[in-house]
Amino acid sequence: MTIGRVHPPLPRDSSMNAPTSHHPPRFDFYGPIHKTLRMLMTRTLVRIGNIDAHDDTDREDVLADVDALLTLCRIHVDHENHHVHPMVEAAQAHASAKIAGEHDDHLVEIDGLATAVALLRAAHEADRDRLANALYHRFVAFVAHNFEHMAYEERVHQPLLWARYTDAELLAAEQAIIADTPPAQGALIASSMLAAVNGTERIGLLAGMRAGMPPELFEVMVDDARRRLP
Repeated sequence: MTIGRVHPPLPRDSSMNAPTSHHPPRFDFYGPIHKTLRMLMTRTLVRIGNIDAHDDTDREDVLADVDALLTLCRIHVDHENHHVHPMVEAAQAHASAKIAGEHDDHLVEIDGLATAVALLRAAHEADRDRLANALYHRFVAFVAHNFEHMAYEERVHQPLLWARYTDAELLAAEQAIIADTPPAQGALIASSMLAAVNGTERIGLLAGMRAGMPPELFEVMVDDARRRLP
């Protein structure tokens, strides 16, 4: 579920297998990708809230960001449905039913947001403020649903996966997801993830990228990180 990571970051709290002297931290299957999605969603939400609906350049820049995020969300849903839920079901029968149903709802919400984007993009001047406000409130609900959804996966699915699979098996599943990610979206995830995670996690991500990328591509990623991060 992340890009090129080889070392697991620390779990978030004691309920999620906190490390002890006898139990090293487990591979955090959901953490980095969920941090990345939360960052992108909140940034996009702020951008929609700040949009100048009457400025053609600003309006299109914001709507292009929404389009990119909606594409990423569709891919994320598909990856979890096809790669992760079978693993959850193997760990505990019917354990993925709640989240799978919410995924269906999310796809409907994504379609609705795409329609709202298209309406604002094509709107006459007099309708732009109203449609921008409608898009904002619809996106607020989408973000709220997704935050609850991701928290449930971390709280319920993650322990099931840890109980059933080794870290090597979880890493193999993550690599299959990476291989199934289109290049444009993979690049967006990789660059955004470096900004979304903490310093310890970032070291692990960069180590994985260096091990798994051609040197020239790794240097591009590092240069991009230097520009983005303090």
